[in-house]
Amino acid sequence: RDKKVRKFMLLSAVVLSLNSLVITVSIIALDKVYGVVSSVALIFIIIQVLGGIIASYFSRFVSEHTGPQPLIIIYFIGTALTAAFWVFIPDHNIPYFNLIMIFILGGATSTGLTTSTFHQFLMIVPQEKSVGYSLFYSVFCGAFGGVVTLMGSAVLWFLRSNISESIQLYSYFYLILLVVLIIVLLLIFIFKNKGGWSLSKVM
Repeated sequence: RDKKVRKFMLLSAVVLSLNSLVITVSIIALDKVYGVVSSVALIFIIIQVLGGIIASYFSRFVSEHTGPQPLIIIYFIGTALTAAFWVFIPDHNIPYFNLIMIFILGGATSTGLTTSTFHQFLMIVPQEKSVGYSLFYSVFCGAFGGVVTLMGSAVLWFLRSNISESIQLYSYFYLILLVVLIIVLLLIFIFKNKGGWSLSKVM
């Protein structure tokens, strides 16, 4: 069981880190691609919070019937859709409604993945070890997220040194992210099908 917990912990760290990278860079892309000023960008951050609130209610309703497993997959697919949006962003002006929808989705995936992965983690960890494992889970995911952020920054720096136009820069960056997200999504299905997140404690 400890091996299963460690595998899920690593998977959670990857999922949460990639989601964070997608969401964080999208705020930067608003400024670099569309020239959105800081005050307007702050509004989009608030919109992300709204998406998180929506996800909280949705997650509560769904998890009561199915558990957190489907939510992890749904929200991670949402993360991939957010990345895909930035891959195919238009060259010029984009309707604010479209941006609002994508940032609501981004906020929903961020909150949804955070809560659903931790919910699932608590289900597979031995109850007598839940406190210690939970503390390590938080520290590990945070540290892993820092590493992924540094890697993402390195990729952006490399692309920026070879691509002058901002729209192409972020399009290529999110294309790389999208490929990684699809690979991780396949790993999630493999992990699930091998019984890596058994719900024996609640079913």
